[in-house]
Amino acid sequence: KETSQLSVLQLVQEKLKEYDYSIVAWARRMLLDGKVQTVHGDLCSINGIGPKIASFFLRDVGWCFGV
Repeated sequence: KETSQLSVLQLVQEKLKEYDYSIVAWARRMLLDGKVQTVHGDLCSINGIGPKIASFFLRDVGWCFGV
């Protein structure tokens, strides 16, 4: 089945070079910069990631790093 959504590899290649391709480092930086809606939307654009998974992931990143 073909999808118009990004694969996680496409997101990493397109947006995460400056974070050494770490989705956790990118999410942490975005949370610290107050860009919660942007990072949440970017995560939801990944094929297979919906709003609940994106929210749980961001919650965990924020908790682990005290954001």
